[in-house]
Order: sequence, then structure tokens, then C-alpha cells
Amino acid sequence: MKYNLENIWDIACRDESSVKILGNGYESILFHGVKITRDNETKYVEILKVMTGSEYYPKLSEYDIEIFLNNGWRYGVYSLALANYRIKLENTKDAIKSEVNGRNRIKRVTLYKQSRDTILQKYNNINNKLNQLK
Repeated sequence: MKYNLENIWDIACRDESSVKILGNGYESILFHGVKITRDNETKYVEILKVMTGSEYYPKLSEYDIEIFLNNGWRYGVYSLALANYRIKLENTKDAIKSEVNGRNRIKRVTLYKQSRDTILQKYNNINNKLNQLK
């Protein structure tokens, strides 16, 4: 089924696991690092990444938006969350490698490995949920 942004918004509104936020002139919904907003006046809908670690939330790429439009809210959220976790895993791997090749502080390496394990657990959890949707 092909969706449009208004359909995605309606589905996200009905999703009981999502967090609804009422802002000044807009409504938004958060779920697994994805934020969908709708302007109350213009009814303009956009989807943003919130798991980027930056001060602002970037809009999704055309490719990411197509995932939502082709597969729906939950599938799009899970796909984007998995991509974000892959980035975090890669960053953690690089941090471990840098620490081992540099100062080699055991506490720091242990913290990075614990972080990696936590991210892997979240990744596997989301991956299982995505597989159940298919």
C-alpha cells in the first residue's frame, strides 16, 4: 500500500506506543528516535530524526521518506532506528579501537564495550519487531 504524509500522521496518532506532544501551533509525535510534526494552521507534515545527538533535528532524506510512504509509520520508524543504531555501533567500534591503540585505559574500554552491548540489544529488539511486521 502506498501512503502519503497525512496517512502516516493519522497512523502515528493512533499508535499507542508513540508519545504525543502539543506545542505552540503544532502537534508532534515521537517514537524510537523519529519525530513527526504537523502544523495546526497549514496542516503541513514533516518527519525528523531526533537520535542524531545534535541541537537541531534534521529532516529525513528523500530515500528515508520513501520508506515511510511505501511501508507505513512503524516500518519506517524501525528502519530508521536500525540505521541510527548501526551508526552508533560503528562509532563505538571506532572509539574502542582508538582507545586500545592509544592510551589503552581499561575502564574506558570496558565502558565502550558495555555501551556496544546495550546498543546491540536495542538493535536486536528493533530488528525482531521489524521482522514481525514483514
